[in-house]
Amino acid sequence: MLYYVYIKLLKLGVILIMADKEMQSVTIRIPRVLYAEYKKALLRQGKIVTYDVRNYMAEVVEKQTKGQK
Repeated sequence: MLYYVYIKLLKLGVILIMADKEMQSVTIRIPRVLYAEYKKALLRQGKIVTYDVRNYMAEVVEKQTKGQK
């Protein structure tokens, strides 16, 4: 089952983060309608909310790091 999910995610173009990285759970408050529309928009693109937010965070950190050099 896990292998099947992994294959499905790869087909969607999702970047998977290695399991050996320590993860942090985060709770944020987002307006219900905004979240629903965001989720629909990502679904049309074949993306998942969690991975999209994670990738955005990594991009922000990378840009900040490059800007400090």
